[in-house]
Amino acid sequence: MTPFHQYLKLHYHSRVKGEYLRRYAIVKKEYDDATEEEQENEAVKKPIPVQLRTEVATEFWLLETEEFRASIATIAKETYVKEVEEWEELKMVPKTAQQFHQWVFVLIC
Repeated sequence: MTPFHQYLKLHYHSRVKGEYLRRYAIVKKEYDDATEEEQENEAVKKPIPVQLRTEVATEFWLLETEEFRASIATIAKETYVKEVEEWEELKMVPKTAQQFHQWVFVLIC
């Protein structure tokens, strides 16, 4: 994950979600209240939830301090390294009965 996506994973519900829901409700109401002609002429654009969520989250991300963003980047990198190590371990297949039993022992310990 990028640091931004790690930030979303960790802080979306506590920091971003409320503001996103508020803005989405406003934009959706504007679109729903617009005439059919305004909608067709794209004077009022149909709200796209993912796009709006990303815009709001980006604003919050940019308001964070450099130190905070660096700490999130560190968490993202550590998470990536851990997941790659776990993936590599899963790819290792025991070839003998003894390796299998050692492998099982390592998994349960």
